[in-house]
Amino acid sequence: MKKSITVILAFLLLALATVNPVYASAQIAGPDIVYKQRDSLVTLSDITSLYSSYGNIITVKEDGYTGNGSTLGVYDILLGANDGLNETGTRSIQVKVVDTFGTQKIKLITNTKAIYTTYNQLLSHKEIIEALAITNLIRYSSNTSQAFLIKDDYTDNAANPGYYPFHFRIVDTSGYDETFQLFIYVIDDQLMVPPMIDMKPQGFNLGEWIWLIIPIGALIYMANRKKPGQSKTFNTYRP
Repeated sequence: MKKSITVILAFLLLALATVNPVYASAQIAGPDIVYKQRDSLVTLSDITSLYSSYGNIITVKEDGYTGNGSTLGVYDILLGANDGLNETGTRSIQVKVVDTFGTQKIKLITNTKAIYTTYNQLLSHKEIIEALAITNLIRYSSNTSQAFLIKDDYTDNAANPGYYPFHFRIVDTSGYDETFQLFIYVIDDQLMVPPMIDMKPQGFNLGEWIWLIIPIGALIYMANRKKPGQSKTFNTYRP
């Protein structure tokens, strides 16, 4: 019986030792470039809210944007990821301050062509495409190009915070033909990014192991429990 108990304990210890713990990722997710109109109100915290790092806090190590938000130009920001004790990674991003998006309804645009607008505004298809063209994120000319709508989940949800796919195709007399798939983020005035979907990786779960340890512990207890009428014996010392 003692041998079987030893085997069980050895198996349990081996299982616990081979569990791979989940470490915080040093990767900072988000766009490389954020576009902002010079006369729009966009704070540094608005910009940093676009970035995340699993298990880490995003901090600003260097800030070339604050104080220059109303001046045309390109400004660098250095972000840091911190797990509460140590810095786990850094990332450089840029903020491009442009003269206009062609409409005041757009708060921010990123180099991934994501558009951020508020819930109390309704962007027309024309305003969306022209804003992307003004920032040189797409190739479009009102004189030589035509736009064709493919998918629009935004228009019917313009008053509901969230993010919605918007797909369209641009064809030009030059022979240029390209399809674009992007998201339009509908926000309120206090929250730049809608609530994130929980995509946490699965790792070591102590609760699951507790349910494994309890029955093993019960087996060990029952194996060592003194049966009725059974007396405990001791080795007699003999010199």
